[in-house]
Amino acid sequence: MAGCFYLFKTLSIRVSKAKTGVERAFTMNSEMKLPEYDSVRGVFFEGNDLYENAGFKEKNHIQIAIRNQDCIKGFFIPRDLD
Repeated sequence: MAGCFYLFKTLSIRVSKAKTGVERAFTMNSEMKLPEYDSVRGVFFEGNDLYENAGFKEKNHIQIAIRNQDCIKGFFIPRDLD
């Protein structure tokens, strides 16, 4: 269980730092009187290689953040597995 806590703590720190960087970019954009972003996307390359020279890692993922809720056309709630 301690390993699980460490993973979540590490991820929490990473998310916090990433959010700070994104917020800084939004602030700079605003100060330069540039149009605001409706959404942002981040690519995260994490984990061990799936196989040698693959370029794919075990935990690669993409996260998106929608800043302008008018861009959301709909959503779904996944069903339970049972």
